[in-house]
Amino acid sequence: MELLDGRIKAGREVVLKSLEGVYKAEHLFELQQSFELYEVYRQKVQQCDEQIRAHLTTGIYMMAPQQANNKEQQEDKAGIKKRRSKGNKNNLGFDATALLEQLAGVDLTEIFGITDTNALEIISEVGVDMSKWPTPKHFTAWLKLAPNNKVSGGKLLSSRTPKRKNRAGQLFKMAAYAIQRSDHWLAHFYHRIRSRRGAAKAITATARKIAVIFYKLLREKTAFQPLSIEQYNQAFKEKQIRKLTKQAHQLGLVLVPNQIVT
Repeated sequence: MELLDGRIKAGREVVLKSLEGVYKAEHLFELQQSFELYEVYRQKVQQCDEQIRAHLTTGIYMMAPQQANNKEQQEDKAGIKKRRSKGNKNNLGFDATALLEQLAGVDLTEIFGITDTNALEIISEVGVDMSKWPTPKHFTAWLKLAPNNKVSGGKLLSSRTPKRKNRAGQLFKMAAYAIQRSDHWLAHFYHRIRSRRGAAKAITATARKIAVIFYKLLREKTAFQPLSIEQYNQAFKEKQIRKLTKQAHQLGLVLVPNQIVT
């Protein structure tokens, strides 16, 4: 039972009973072959992880030799600063948080939906130099996450998001998909958009929010400072009031707050 996978919820007796059966020689041979192939592939994955680790470490020494620590210090820092996310077959075999922080100059894994794995994948696509995009709008447009507004004669004809896919943009969408069940302001933003425009639009809009945060952190080298849910709700309320006030002014009306007399 010590070999039982931690994700199995069944009790000891149930698992033992499920192992009862008729084990034919050909089935055992096939199982042995499959297990040996599994071990080979697992070794190959470990070799890939070590190559990635070595590449990151080399990049850190090339960019900032005075900030590069040894491997043990990096792993200790990562283990103390951030708890590892739940196991996933696509995750790295090591905690790359500290290595990425030294490479990027900021901890990108603090952003909602961003793990060390997808942060590494995004950096491999966009790099760490955000000066290539003058503003967040340029960055999100390049990612194919911003609406492609078509205007003629001062009239908006279409604002559809381009269908052409961008690898980095898809990674941000995956990060947006991962926060649906979270309890923070960005998840509230997702559910608000979803209730009005559907899941697909909400994923794209949330991915754009994450991409803007990602851009600003890398460009300005500042720590992620998320809003509280209360701050987000208040900001949204104030935005709605400004919008309604503007609409009322265009119609020649005045928006008057409701005075409740007690």
